[in-house]
Amino acid sequence: MLTKHKNRNVKTGFGWNPSLRIANSDIRPLELFKKEVGGIITSVVRNGKPFYYYIVYSNILRKILPNIIPYLIIKKEEAQIMHKALLLLQHRQKQHRVTFVDIKLESYAKELTKLKESRNHDWEG
Repeated sequence: MLTKHKNRNVKTGFGWNPSLRIANSDIRPLELFKKEVGGIITSVVRNGKPFYYYIVYSNILRKILPNIIPYLIIKKEEAQIMHKALLLLQHRQKQHRVTFVDIKLESYAKELTKLKESRNHDWEG
């Protein structure tokens, strides 16, 4: 996921928040991921049962994405787009105004949203 958020501490007035979220009803594999690479686990209750989310942000994503992309099938394209966005974000940190990088990041965010929506539509049958 690549989201844009308000940030008054930078001249552009906004920042980018890249993240990966894995959902599961069993916390054990998520705890294993957290132990191995870091990140956080949150939970919600749905229909009286706990549901868990494992979440990692940009610094961890930069480390793990290049290693897992070759093994992905369903979300490979999304991971490749996110990897490109993370590389651009490294350059953006040195900028103090809206640049081509922000425009490209905006297009990546839209692409990721479109892929997610099409995948959800495919599962609905």
